[in-house]
Amino acid sequence: MHRHHGLAGFLLLPVALMPLASLLCYAGQSQTLLGALLLTAGQTLFSILPLIIAMQLANALQRGESGQQPLNAAVGYLILSSTLQTLAPELRHAEMGCALVAGLSSALLYPRLSRLRLPPLLHSFKGAAIVLILNSLIALLLAFPLAGLYGWLEPELLRLGARWLGNPEQGFALGFIYQLLTPFSLNEVFHPLMQANHGEALSQPQLSFLSAHYAVQIFGLPGLALALLRYAPHEQRRPFVGLCLLLTLSGWLTGFTAPLVLALLFVSPPLFLIHALLAGLIMAFCQVIEIRFAIPKLSGDLSVLWSPELQRDPLQFYTLGGLTLALYGFGSHLCLKLFHIKPLLWMGAKAPCEERNHHANSDLSLLAVGYLKALGGIGNLISMSSTLTYLTVEVESPTLVDDAALQKLGVITRFELDSHKLQLLIGPIAVQLDEKIQLLAARQSLDLQPRELQIAPYIVR
Repeated sequence: MHRHHGLAGFLLLPVALMPLASLLCYAGQSQTLLGALLLTAGQTLFSILPLIIAMQLANALQRGESGQQPLNAAVGYLILSSTLQTLAPELRHAEMGCALVAGLSSALLYPRLSRLRLPPLLHSFKGAAIVLILNSLIALLLAFPLAGLYGWLEPELLRLGARWLGNPEQGFALGFIYQLLTPFSLNEVFHPLMQANHGEALSQPQLSFLSAHYAVQIFGLPGLALALLRYAPHEQRRPFVGLCLLLTLSGWLTGFTAPLVLALLFVSPPLFLIHALLAGLIMAFCQVIEIRFAIPKLSGDLSVLWSPELQRDPLQFYTLGGLTLALYGFGSHLCLKLFHIKPLLWMGAKAPCEERNHHANSDLSLLAVGYLKALGGIGNLISMSSTLTYLTVEVESPTLVDDAALQKLGVITRFELDSHKLQLLIGPIAVQLDEKIQLLAARQSLDLQPRELQIAPYIVR
């Protein structure tokens, strides 16, 4: 549970940059030097969002305290995305998929890659360098199945979208799948279907889709945020309100609401699924009724409210907006109350610091006991000392040391200083682990402090 809570917090950080990016793009629409600079800065933030998500995903899932996994994820993402552009130039929506694959693979593969036994000829490559090299090669290999998957998925989604758009009875499937694909940028596959051909007027299914999409973006998502705010813990309410206001304001000004949907997925996957279901219902409703107003483009910004097409018949539009707001607000409130859905960010909000520290100390104590067993028991130890990342151990019988168990405990590399003395690379927890093992030894009346070297005085005869 705490791992998921941390994951949601890590992944929300890059999403929090998106309101700034959208506002910079909005302010950079003027034909001036300042406008060009603001537009460039906003577009840059948008372009590096997948890269930041890959790094944060690896950072949240990393094991140990080496801090190398975000770098592995960044290199893996750059290799994946650039390789996909060469293998399948027609793909336009695979960046988020590359980010997820790079972040997950680097976090999952790091413990295995860091414990590889290399031939003596390659011992100079031990440590972070060989892990980064192997992670990059694995990312290169993963690009081939990923290109094949996206090469099949994007045309298939376009074919299904065209069939669903032309069949009013399947409007629910279109709205539901569109929202499910939004966090992964695959919803953009459907966008060519919403454009009129050669200046022709939009068809009735296209008008229905644009109307439902606009109602969900402008009225539905804020309604869900208001329902969620009612159940927010007091200590979490202010930051949640701030994030929702920033995301909603940037969406209303620029029409870019994907960060709001992405934040919803990170905060609570069940609520994201409820949002997709409610969007499907609104889409099915709009496909059945006759839409008389026209949304001129696939956008979510408030400028559409002042369009001449909408001003000719605003009653139906505002009725649809009110219905969407009520459906999202009441439906979200009902699901939160009946199913006791708790967003991931709130699960650990009330846990006191003392309880978290107790769990950390308990984990370190268990790790110390594991090291004692792997080193042959406390009776096999003669002395122990530590530096920043190394644990130096002197043992009575080296044959009792279990190398496999040490690797499972997180030992990256071991060096044999002499026949009885070992040096273990375990990372920044070396000092804390040494103190914990020394404390366990003191309870057994054993002193593991290293003996100072005694040199007999030189006597001149």
